[in-house]
Amino acid sequence: MTRCISSFFLAWALLSPWSFLAQTVIGWPEDAFGTCEEELDDLFQTPDVMLADGCSDVLVEYNDAFFPVDCDQEMVVDRTWTVTDCDSVYTHVQRLELRDDEAPLLINPDVSGHFFSNTFDWLPVLQDNCNAALEGSILFSDTLMLCCGVMSFNINLNIPDDCGNALDTVYTVYLHDIEPYLACENPVEFSSLCGEGTVFDEGSGTCVL
Repeated sequence: MTRCISSFFLAWALLSPWSFLAQTVIGWPEDAFGTCEEELDDLFQTPDVMLADGCSDVLVEYNDAFFPVDCDQEMVVDRTWTVTDCDSVYTHVQRLELRDDEAPLLINPDVSGHFFSNTFDWLPVLQDNCNAALEGSILFSDTLMLCCGVMSFNINLNIPDDCGNALDTVYTVYLHDIEPYLACENPVEFSSLCGEGTVFDEGSGTCVL
């Protein structure tokens, strides 16, 4: 892709302190890097051109060469700038990159949470910062029956995005029965096993929030 930039915005160079120079001087844009949440246009910079004495016209254009990348969220471009003044042609290659360096996010809390067993609110909800496709493993471990009507288990997540950034975490879920047992065989022992954030209720024989 080649684009031309109008020369009118560079006309100030004729009146600048550098107008006495014998040769055109160019300040090339530096290599630029952004995140996959940005657009390539967000990295756009133009060369700073100071025309040589006696030259009143300049043409600035660029051509983009796109390189293969490992994931669709990223972009690597070599932008070749060409500056043509009255009798000379100058070129420069600028590297532009949009990167995905962030792992997917767990939207619901990644700490111990309490839920009722008649809902699926305890299921993990994931989001990628650049809307990548997510595919990985969800394992359940360390299931415990804490007291009447309450169980806990760990959710183990290993979810990479397309670019290899992985969410790797473990957290605990406490599920409460919506119709708890009215009595426990041994309330004293069960009361000591209530999960974090709950207490044993002798009236219902279960752990309550």
